[in-house]
Amino acid sequence: MSDTKLSSEGPRGPRGHRGPAGPAGADGPTGPTGAGSTGATGPAGATGPAGSDVVLATNNLTDGSALPAGAAVVADVEVAGTPTFVGALANTLAGSQAYGLAQIASVPGQAGVPIQTSGPFTLTAEQWALVTDDASALQPGAAYYVSPTTPGNITNMQPGEGLFEARMGIAYSTTTLIVGSQNPVPH
Repeated sequence: MSDTKLSSEGPRGPRGHRGPAGPAGADGPTGPTGAGSTGATGPAGATGPAGSDVVLATNNLTDGSALPAGAAVVADVEVAGTPTFVGALANTLAGSQAYGLAQIASVPGQAGVPIQTSGPFTLTAEQWALVTDDASALQPGAAYYVSPTTPGNITNMQPGEGLFEARMGIAYSTTTLIVGSQNPVPH
């Protein structure tokens, strides 16, 4: 044998398969928490819907009778800067000019009675039966008017000849009236 070196290498063979990945290393320590400043306040949101309008008044009935919650009321006289009211009645122009519904039952002379002049007004079906001429809950979708027969009551029947049509609102459900009184129209 001789000690002869080969002058060139032969061709390389194909690359072998890659081996499986080794296990993951341990997680490093958590870095320090940042100390940034609070961002600027965002813009104001849109204005929400208007709430119901409410006026505080005094029950000015002189006959000793009370008015139930939901009664249609008309301005009477102003006493010491406070508005007063009586039950509206659609048999005269003045009596049919209701400006809202009493939110609570009241007795004569009772002050601070909230009168709702617009927006959703909710009572129980039993409470509505006390102030509707047909003694029932509201009829959804029906318009309600100042009663021509019972002071403070409302009715879903348009007043007839010689009376005044003063709409108080539209029934949204059997317990909610959307109050929106309108000026009376003579018939």
